[in-house]
Amino acid sequence: MTHDKEKARGVQASGLPNKRFSKDAHHNCSAVDRLLPRLGKLKETGAGTWMASCPAHDDRRPSLSIKQVDDRVLVHCFAGCDASDIVAAVGLSLSDLFDEPLAHHRTPLSEARRMRYSQAAEALRALRDEVFVVVLAADRLAAGHGLSGNDLTRLHQAHGRIMPAADIAAGGAQ
Repeated sequence: MTHDKEKARGVQASGLPNKRFSKDAHHNCSAVDRLLPRLGKLKETGAGTWMASCPAHDDRRPSLSIKQVDDRVLVHCFAGCDASDIVAAVGLSLSDLFDEPLAHHRTPLSEARRMRYSQAAEALRALRDEVFVVVLAADRLAAGHGLSGNDLTRLHQAHGRIMPAADIAAGGAQ
């Protein structure tokens, strides 16, 4: 990397990160700008991709692959180091691999929506159970056996439960 690129990435001529890239500056720079200045033997290998020495183990040849994908940074050590160990070794956490905290990507669910999801999940569990009854009856009929009066009653009960549960799971009538 040239000296101008190093300055743009927040690296001093000595190879150490500039102070403005401290952990407190999480929202002032991208995830890649937080990580790259902290790595040794950094080499750009393509657009948004780099190789570097893995800080989580004694690395003589660069074995850490870094890739910027949308709003996050992916890291992979070919020696097998865990991503959390890699970022911890340079004073970061896994959340530092994202440009913004994940909470910014999702709005909290309203009470009504939480209730709706709970009802849909319950309906899907009921569907699973009732479909099992239908399959057992089908298997019995396919084997040439008839259904007893109790079996037939239970099959009709399953049918009566499947239709409303499917409506609830699909977001329809409750």
